Amino acid sequence: MKETAQEFLDRIVEGRDPFVSPLPGHGKTVLVEFSSPDVAKHLAVHHLRSTAIGHSLVRIFQYLGYRTIGINFLGDWGQSLGQLMAAYRRWTPNLAETEDPLGKLHSLYVRYSLITTSDTQAIAEARECFQSLKNGDDEARGLWHLIRQTSLSDFQRIYDSLGVSFDEISGESEYQSRYKQVLRILEEKWLLDEKGGGVVVKLEREGLPPCLLKKDDGTVLHPTWDLAAAIDRWDRFRFDRCLYVAESHQALHFEQLFAVLKRAKLGWAERLEHVEYGQILLDEKGSRTLDGNRLLMKEVIQEIAERAGEQLKSQDLKESERIELSRKIGVGALLFHALQTPRQEDMSFNYDEMLDAQGSTGPYVQNIYGHVASLLEEKSERIGPSADASLLGEEEKSLLHLLSRFAQTLEDAARLAEPSLVSRHILQLAEATSAYLKRDLLFEGEPQRASARLKLLEGVRNILAKELYLLGLELP
Repeated sequence: MKETAQEFLDRIVEGRDPFVSPLPGHGKTVLVEFSSPDVAKHLAVHHLRSTAIGHSLVRIFQYLGYRTIGINFLGDWGQSLGQLMAAYRRWTPNLAETEDPLGKLHSLYVRYSLITTSDTQAIAEARECFQSLKNGDDEARGLWHLIRQTSLSDFQRIYDSLGVSFDEISGESEYQSRYKQVLRILEEKWLLDEKGGGVVVKLEREGLPPCLLKKDDGTVLHPTWDLAAAIDRWDRFRFDRCLYVAESHQALHFEQLFAVLKRAKLGWAERLEHVEYGQILLDEKGSRTLDGNRLLMKEVIQEIAERAGEQLKSQDLKESERIELSRKIGVGALLFHALQTPRQEDMSFNYDEMLDAQGSTGPYVQNIYGHVASLLEEKSERIGPSADASLLGEEEKSLLHLLSRFAQTLEDAARLAEPSLVSRHILQLAEATSAYLKRDLLFEGEPQRASARLKLLEGVRNILAKELYLLGLELP
């Protein structure tokens, strides 16, 4: 039975869920793999979209009632770890005495990589280190653990600043003993071929190049770890969808990955999806850092918070309040900008655009939310116990209709794995609310009508709060 305007208004005013039970995701499981950095490297600005999109999708699916598992799948295995371990043994840095242990590790790796271009002994040492790690040597495992934990500690500070969390943090290293199972499954399906001494799955029928799983020197490659992880996740979760939030340039990797699993006649392979997104286009102020040409996330967060703080200097705030509010506005601006652009499009990166309080930005929406919340607090004595929808005029009914689209927006965002639909809706709602308040109609007419209008604004506040949360933004 279709819900009346009065019933809908009552529910959103009371802060109840806009969905009628059961929720769309009831009884279903979704996995979202996102962020997924390599260890021994700082999180950089190119991790922003994967992190923001994945985190928002986790919240959207959870809100819709899905059992949702957010996964950070680390690049923590491979020959590059052998080079870093060899560098560490050669130069034995004291990480405890540096302010940036992860930066020190990365600089060691870069330094060692340079000498391997001409030093055959350095190449041999790196191979020996990685072989010791694969063999389970205690010293090698201890050093690998130090590298991984140093990376995770640094990552976690960034995630905490962004308000991002994961249900599971795993990595390629956890599947080092399972790659043989993957090769055995594919061999039983007569899918393995040798090419130049390596092991591949030919994918001519799919119009794709061969998927290389193992090199002629025995090195197991990334597709093999991803295949092992996908099989393990199916065994553990029996998911309805498994989403990989990764940049568009990785499309071939995922096409091959999914094709191999389909060739193996694993029916659940149809449930795997590459949630691809475009590049971040830095302006001319994208600066060099200790990580080469990469703009680091910790620098971005610090910069945007400082710029937000400059905008607050004219306000009468305690220093501690200004710092906290600057962080909320700055991080909110960053996340909203990352989610506002439809994910398959490239995204511009410009601090002034992100922080424009009069533009289509996170600070603008946060400001409208704060204005509505303050107004309701100021006029709380004029709000009656209930709202009569029949007293609302055309302007208010238009606002109510916009609120009623919230549920469908979330379902569409989940179906398409597209958080920008939520950012688009919240912008429409914020703009419509701002325009309505500028008309100064709230207290025209009889008190009951004013009370109904204020109740409608309570609904606006509640939906704005929900959508800000779903996008990862904090309330000001």
